[in-house]
Amino acid sequence: MNDRIQEIRRRHEAATPGTWNSTGDAVRCDHSPNGWICQMFEGSENSEEPTRDFENAFINAEFIANAPDDIAYLLSEVERLQQITEAQGKVIESYQRIEKDMESDYVQVLELIKKNELCTHMSKTGTYKLADEALSHL
Repeated sequence: MNDRIQEIRRRHEAATPGTWNSTGDAVRCDHSPNGWICQMFEGSENSEEPTRDFENAFINAEFIANAPDDIAYLLSEVERLQQITEAQGKVIESYQRIEKDMESDYVQVLELIKKNELCTHMSKTGTYKLADEALSHL
């Protein structure tokens, strides 16, 4: 697994556990000590002033609230795809070994065919008889 994925996994595992929920301008979690994950304030957190409407506040809060589940899904998908890639790599290596063996076998078969053709040629031309006669005189 690459370093970036490991960093994302560490941050994900260190984040507040549990289901995060958007309340529109904030994100809450029952497992958080005060129930809050984050909230947009005008002024300080202790201010009584109402939260200002930020552009995309609700969309951003929804995005943040879903981040833990989305990241968990994406990390598991990355891991699944890495396992598939590793398995395919092993299959490719096996095929490469088989191909190399087949090439070697092919060369051997060609040599046998050539020898057989030579034997057939010698048989048809009577070269065997001449060779046998020459050898018998030795």
